[in-house]
Amino acid sequence: VAPKAFYENRNVSFYSGGNRLAEYSFRTVQAGIDLGFLTGKSSELRLGYSIGNSKAVRRIGDVPLVLDISGKTSFASLNWNYDTRDNAQIPTHGVEFRNSLNYYLDAPGVSGSFAQARSRINAFHSVNTKTILFVFGGAGTTFGKTAPLFQQFTLGGFFNVGGYGSGQFRSSNYAHAGLGALRETFSLPPYIGVKLYCGGWYEAGSTFATFKGAKYLPRVTA
Repeated sequence: VAPKAFYENRNVSFYSGGNRLAEYSFRTVQAGIDLGFLTGKSSELRLGYSIGNSKAVRRIGDVPLVLDISGKTSFASLNWNYDTRDNAQIPTHGVEFRNSLNYYLDAPGVSGSFAQARSRINAFHSVNTKTILFVFGGAGTTFGKTAPLFQQFTLGGFFNVGGYGSGQFRSSNYAHAGLGALRETFSLPPYIGVKLYCGGWYEAGSTFATFKGAKYLPRVTA
């Protein structure tokens, strides 16, 4: 049994044609509870319910790109997580696989209920004692419906199609994948445990309303 509660106040930018046009304040207060069990040494299954309130208020920008909205948010959730990584920060091997299915009963800016699903995977493999290969990816869908503002999927930012603004692209569905390598360049004595890595990766992704409208954004980072 895992009760949970949080308050969040974050600034969210909105873009058009690569230009930032406005910034909004997203405020969320939420509480809920999960019931679950371990299905194995590395696997966890949860069923939960959450309820709260969300509010979006324009902070910067002359033109309101979206209306200031607020309202109740409530949803039931099913989560399955699988994790065999040997380290949470820089794994040398293992897989992290996270899956969620949410059924929203209430959400600001939309009438009626809707479902959303999301999956994310990160996998690591050591070629030798200093080189780590990794792949990552994710996808999400609102099952043919238009996601309201707070439930939109976003891309943009570090390891999320880097080089673009955080959350620059948003829509009701998304897909994202990449691969890369890390190379250990410096290591302090074991009792300190600090290692420095250099690396690079290629990634591509898209947010879209329909699969036909997907336009993938490639990016190379080092």
